[in-house]
Amino acid sequence: MADNENVRKYMKNELRGKRSELKISQEKMAERLGVSAREYSDLENGKRFCSAKSLILYANECDIHDKEKLFTDLGEILRQSEE
Repeated sequence: MADNENVRKYMKNELRGKRSELKISQEKMAERLGVSAREYSDLENGKRFCSAKSLILYANECDIHDKEKLFTDLGEILRQSEE
């Protein structure tokens, strides 16, 4: 499904960009999100979806200033897939 691919692509870019900005390893980011290093690697490579819990931890733990934009963007991707 295109919506699944678009959500994974969005989060892949979001996670990779934020981790790069924070200058931390995948292992450290995984720790912040409460997931295994392997699971985080899969998230960052677009092979797995972020759980709601991981998404909320990401928004809080990684100092996402514009949380509303993050969730709005994801909602828009899902809305577009329904059209």
